[in-house]
Amino acid sequence: MIKVTIERVTTEKYNEIKNFITKSTPTDKHDQSEYGNNRKVLCTEEFATREVPMERTVRTLLLSQEIPVEESFNLARVIIAVNGLNEE
Repeated sequence: MIKVTIERVTTEKYNEIKNFITKSTPTDKHDQSEYGNNRKVLCTEEFATREVPMERTVRTLLLSQEIPVEESFNLARVIIAVNGLNEE
């Protein structure tokens, strides 16, 4: 059996809003560690949102076909069909 799968892979750009720490101020409070005597100073943090450009990969399935009899597989027809997909 021969399986033919053709996908179009494109990169899509978009903007996403994310939170960023703009200011971190130490406080007089401490966080006790579970392991040992390590103490961590807690901080108050100020946040601001910013628009960040991002990219994602988009996969579009154009063709998926299983050919049970290998002798009936015609590579030339597959190539012609693939070339015809660009016209859509």
